[in-house]
Amino acid sequence: MTSVAAGTDDPPMATDPMPQFPPGFLWGVSTSAHQIEGAADERGPSVWDVFSAEPGRIKDGSTAAVACDHYHRYREDIALVAGLGVNAYRFSVSWPRAASPAASASTTGSSTNCAPPASAPSSPSTTGTSPPTWTG
Repeated sequence: MTSVAAGTDDPPMATDPMPQFPPGFLWGVSTSAHQIEGAADERGPSVWDVFSAEPGRIKDGSTAAVACDHYHRYREDIALVAGLGVNAYRFSVSWPRAASPAASASTTGSSTNCAPPASAPSSPSTTGTSPPTWTG
């Protein structure tokens, strides 16, 4: 390899234009509930709703009440993601939506839907650097 300008201390130029990724490498995209979810009138308020409603917190006063309306348009959004050719999609759901009594009753018939599955051990373990796993 040669320097960009002969006789200078510039680092050598790279000759490989694109690094190679290992077989099985996952290309993905991610979203944040508050940024895209919308449908704020169909759930309880989140801390971000309260924060953004305070005058002066958001320069133009906008909120995420509708956002991209992913809550209602997720099928279209997933089709767009699939069209990108990625093989992973990480998304989040607002906590008030996940913990609402309406969501819980419609899926479990109980007052909460925030517990691990009945077959899972009782507490999460976060030892080491791996993602949390449920342990007894």
